[in-house]
Amino acid sequence: MIEKYIYEILEALKNGKANLAERYNGIWKYSRNDNSIFGVLSAIFILKSLEINFTIEEKTAFNRLRAWVEINLLHKYRNKDNKPSYNFYPTKPSLHFGGGYFMSKFDHFRLPDDIDDTALAHLCFPELSLSPKVLNLLEKHALKNGIFNTWFGKNMPLEFDLCASINTLLFLESVDFTDSDLYKLNRDLVMRSLSELPEKSNILARHYQKPALVYYNYARFFSLSKISAPKEVVSELISLLKIEIGVEINQGFIDMLNVSLLKLGHAEIVKEGNTSKFFQYVGSPLAPYFGANKYSTAGLVTIYWRSEILEKALEIECYVLKNRNLTNHALPA
Repeated sequence: MIEKYIYEILEALKNGKANLAERYNGIWKYSRNDNSIFGVLSAIFILKSLEINFTIEEKTAFNRLRAWVEINLLHKYRNKDNKPSYNFYPTKPSLHFGGGYFMSKFDHFRLPDDIDDTALAHLCFPELSLSPKVLNLLEKHALKNGIFNTWFGKNMPLEFDLCASINTLLFLESVDFTDSDLYKLNRDLVMRSLSELPEKSNILARHYQKPALVYYNYARFFSLSKISAPKEVVSELISLLKIEIGVEINQGFIDMLNVSLLKLGHAEIVKEGNTSKFFQYVGSPLAPYFGANKYSTAGLVTIYWRSEILEKALEIECYVLKNRNLTNHALPA
């Protein structure tokens, strides 16, 4: 199943039949094929963290997929001036909001490079890492209090995103930067922020918003981190996961919540939900602006993204965690 799924992803990418993502809003009846890299990087990161538990044939399939993305895709999203940061959309040339009829035509909507795609790119392809330069960028663009700023650009609101910060912490761990004040300060904030969920998930993680997505990122962090999370924080997360499974109705999110429980060493909670499509990341233009936060999860002002490639990787992760005795669930190295 794993080998088959990986080769399906690879062949679809090679043949140009795979949409990297879809962005949509049901209220607007809006749907576009999207050319963002985040879903692909997230999929490779998931598979790389599981690779130690793959068979030889599965490892071969994964390495072929990773090599193809590195050679044919990744460079298109690197900073246009060859800085070590990466963008949500292609930069060479800039092709933001691909497939669109409005935002793609105006430079105003071009996104700067961000910490989330940058962290995932370097985690997925550590052999390409220019870690000292990435560290300099993180420090240069951090908020005044030392907290990670999501964006490396000048013309964006200053903002903190919990899940993007979690991925960035994993990157800092991968280059042994855990003794830095930058790491310690942001890790402490991530730990403290759990107590503010789910009420503030749309504010603290505006590019994820859905509690299931935020909890999944926490569980992945706790399972991959070189530094153990406090037991009381892990227990709090397990409690939140159980509550969320009780109210969630979408099967994709239910599976993601159960994967999170399994990552934390807890048994899954069997529940069936509907099979409608589910999003994996979010755009909410109003969220960073004071006074508009309470409207930031309103469907009218939210754009949703989903990636079939990422969904296949999540299915593989779910299968591995449920059916194999894991020898390790390791941080990619």
